[in-house]
Amino acid sequence: MSQLEIKLLKKIEEAGYPTPERDTADFIPGRQYEADFLWRFPNGPYAGLAVEVQGGHWMRAQPDKKGIRRGVGHASPQHIERDCEKLCLGTLSGWLMLLVTGKMIRDGRALEWIRQGLVIGGLIEQPAGLLD
Repeated sequence: MSQLEIKLLKKIEEAGYPTPERDTADFIPGRQYEADFLWRFPNGPYAGLAVEVQGGHWMRAQPDKKGIRRGVGHASPQHIERDCEKLCLGTLSGWLMLLVTGKMIRDGRALEWIRQGLVIGGLIEQPAGLLD
């Protein structure tokens, strides 16, 4: 688990939200894409909420075996392509999909979006007097 994922999981636990499944690879039929965090919804219009932590954006390119400098983490062209496909296929499979960055985790936006997704799925109640 990356440091960003640990940080987000701690915030989820501190908020008292249901414990997510971790690194689940069966949420998109016929694919082996993993979701960093996953909550399945018991009923409703969505299958659940899947959260992908986008780390490695600011990592410097590293030389490959041929000495060509390439992006690493989610910053390489192959990983950007994979993440876009995962987002599209997950959405088309009925999942609420959130892609969050370290800044979004630190400033609280990621946790707020997770809260909203869990409310939509009926896993937590909307706090009284809170309007979205």
